[in-house]
Amino acid sequence: MLYDNESIVQVLFVTLVLGGGCALLAGRAIALTWRSMTIAAVAMLPMGLAVRFAHFALFNEPLLQPLTYVVETLILIVLASPATVVAPAASDVNMPWCMKFAAVPPPVARSVSNHSRYQETFVLAVVLSVIA
Repeated sequence: MLYDNESIVQVLFVTLVLGGGCALLAGRAIALTWRSMTIAAVAMLPMGLAVRFAHFALFNEPLLQPLTYVVETLILIVLASPATVVAPAASDVNMPWCMKFAAVPPPVARSVSNHSRYQETFVLAVVLSVIA
């Protein structure tokens, strides 16, 4: 059995209500900054440790129990993943019509040139001074 000292109600409360609520909010916050699902999954790793610590502190469960940590972390990842899909879609829908026209386009990959504008300006100044 995964949880020796807890009832099913206590496990569901700590894992789903406390940990799952935090996972939903964290997934939404990650999605609103336009980060990927991978970032949300990585963010759930320390949150799984926090849920494991809550079980340890409140109900005297073993702290370092790998199987329950993996199960709780997978539950958190599953709960955080819908928020990473729904939040960006909802933010587009809730955007006022006037903001849609003024929205900043996504960043475009820029090519790095070998010279700067200062070099071009310097060359132009030298050429003009030679001509004058």
